[in-house]
Amino acid sequence: MNPTPADSRRAHDGTTDAHPDRATDGTPRPLRAELDTALWTKSSHSGSGDQCVEVAALSGARRAVRDSKDPGGPALLLASAEWRAMLDRLTAH
Repeated sequence: MNPTPADSRRAHDGTTDAHPDRATDGTPRPLRAELDTALWTKSSHSGSGDQCVEVAALSGARRAVRDSKDPGGPALLLASAEWRAMLDRLTAH
């Protein structure tokens, strides 16, 4: 039985020619570069900084949110409307 293209994608970690447009973590290379060079900020209310999130403005009015203790870890990407809806929801309570 021959592997399907989906099987082949799952078999590679992004470091081979199978996915030249992806970083090793599977993130599209242009987005990975943008996340790596973004200006990440924490709220002035974060205090000691041991339970904080960081936010970065990205192209296309998107925002990225990540755990400040794991800057190399995953980031939540939000479109402009999603970011505004989240802020509205958080500030309503």
